[in-house]
Amino acid sequence: MTSSNTDRLLDKILEPIVEKDHLISQARLAFTDYLASYVMALNEPVIREYGQAYHRDQSPVQPIQTDYQLTPEEAALFYGFAAHYLDIDDVHPHVQGHPSAVIFSALLATVESHDRWDDFFESYVIGLEVEGLLGQVMNPHLKTTGWHATSVLGVIAAATAIGCFKQYPRQKLNRLLSIAATESMGMAFQFGSDIKPLHAGLAAKQAVFTHELVSRTQISANTDPFSKEGGWFAALLDKPVELDFNNWLAPGQILEPGLWFKRHPFCSAAMTGHDAAELIVQQGGKMADLEEVIIHFSPNQDRALRYSEIKTPMEGKFSIEYVVWQVLTYGKIQSHLFEGETVPAAYHKDLQRIKRRYDLPAQPPTGRKVTITAQRKNGSQLTATVDIPKGAPQNPLSLQDIIGKINNAHLEVWITNLYSQPLSTNGLVKSAIMR
Repeated sequence: MTSSNTDRLLDKILEPIVEKDHLISQARLAFTDYLASYVMALNEPVIREYGQAYHRDQSPVQPIQTDYQLTPEEAALFYGFAAHYLDIDDVHPHVQGHPSAVIFSALLATVESHDRWDDFFESYVIGLEVEGLLGQVMNPHLKTTGWHATSVLGVIAAATAIGCFKQYPRQKLNRLLSIAATESMGMAFQFGSDIKPLHAGLAAKQAVFTHELVSRTQISANTDPFSKEGGWFAALLDKPVELDFNNWLAPGQILEPGLWFKRHPFCSAAMTGHDAAELIVQQGGKMADLEEVIIHFSPNQDRALRYSEIKTPMEGKFSIEYVVWQVLTYGKIQSHLFEGETVPAAYHKDLQRIKRRYDLPAQPPTGRKVTITAQRKNGSQLTATVDIPKGAPQNPLSLQDIIGKINNAHLEVWITNLYSQPLSTNGLVKSAIMR
């Protein structure tokens, strides 16, 4: 009798990782990027409001770089909300979302004094492996039907990571994943609002809640949540699914296709367009001198870039026009233009000269090729094509690039020296430079 998707998934999760050094090294890099993204958002008003609203003296978890005391569930939400708030955290092509903001947030909220760094990172690797596997099946369907993959897939990935971290036996892990699967949520209509990054926090929170529920009670759950013809896949995809485990940790989702690390606080779907605009500037192109700018995509490639005529700067994070306009106008991204309440009047004036065109050949789900053609007022034309943007695994950011995003010398030193400290909530907090 053929084993079910769920049985085979549990088998794989419980298998020891044989060759782990490179996987753990990449997980450390991902955690460094996660921390950089997280600390950059701590002074955002809505993040501070959340911490202050839920702070209670004697609560067991003190999030890194804060004075707040929160419950594990509240801390998981705080971590995820902050880590994803600026949209400068990592992305994964198979997930088509932000895995670290959810998985690391859930793990940090459950760290205990005896836990070790290697176990922390191995658990992350397995959580990401599950998330990438499910993402290969579910995408681009999630994106085209209006779901936010970061939270839909993230709650299952984070629950998996916690189960590994806490060394769950098989039956308990089965219940954990079944309950997590029924908590998948998050819709893309929230892109451009505070609720989009909140999705990451909610997914982490639900993973922690599920861990506590399964640990404290004998609550039952369906034992085959990933049934080939029913369960989670039937609810979201409405077709039979046979999971393929042939590439499980060979070499691993964290290595292939790998994580994308971001330089700027906007949607990763705009990264290639941004880099192409930089090439136009290097050729002498400036918005004031251009008659028309055309951004060439493959069909449906820009699904996450929902806005052209933006109403708020935050919506601009999901507008290729706004990203390209900034580069062509100022020579580089102006991060402050994604903040506040007012969109520059010059953008609305220039928008009529910036257009999208869907005339590139179809690409694989991980493809991001973009071409920009810019017609000058003097009649000449500039063209730039980017296949692999800076920050992709094939064109990676360095460790110093990632740490340097913080733009705070004291915090950069702290992150650089972090792994010499013990892995515990208290150890991390005490090693930090408190605000």
